[in-house]
Amino acid sequence: HAGAGRGPMPRHGRDYETTARISLEDAHRGTTVSLDLTDGEGAKTLQVTIPPGVTEGQKLRLRGKGGKGQHGGTDGDIYLHITLAPHAVFRPDGHDLHFDLTLAPWEAALGTEVQVPTLDGPVMLTVPAGTRSGRKLRLRERGLRNSRGGRGHLYATVRIDVPATLTERERDLFEQLAKASNFNPRTAQTKENDHAPGAM
Repeated sequence: HAGAGRGPMPRHGRDYETTARISLEDAHRGTTVSLDLTDGEGAKTLQVTIPPGVTEGQKLRLRGKGGKGQHGGTDGDIYLHITLAPHAVFRPDGHDLHFDLTLAPWEAALGTEVQVPTLDGPVMLTVPAGTRSGRKLRLRERGLRNSRGGRGHLYATVRIDVPATLTERERDLFEQLAKASNFNPRTAQTKENDHAPGAM
């Protein structure tokens, strides 16, 4: 018979697919996770290093970390799907991060400097005078680290809030402003829609 006397054919080890749920901070800095796998040899736990710069939905191939090959066959691989846990402050978009920055009306109108969070600790952000609600202020290279050693950007989306209650002095000042100002936000919004600004 053809093939008589040959040994068993080499068999590639089993491939595994699993998911690792990590924090934004771990995606930024890299981390080590424990994977619990079960194969023909029983249950085993693997310590796997996840490099800095992974993003939501990325799939990592861990060569040779799967099941053992048989009869000289290569070991299998692990395909590790990355998912990011929700963050209390930041919303990831690839390697960019977004968060909401709440300002008082006078801060937005007059401009100010505010302390804002980043993954590396708080920094000062300059808010230009005349900043409108919905404007995105960019902090260059303050987003997630990528696999090439660069960084994404951090975007602060401005939200303007007003005091829920006013002191007599505050009410008096707002009333003075209402009388002195010719600003009409409805008219300004219409003009802005007619001349929509380009991308930053």
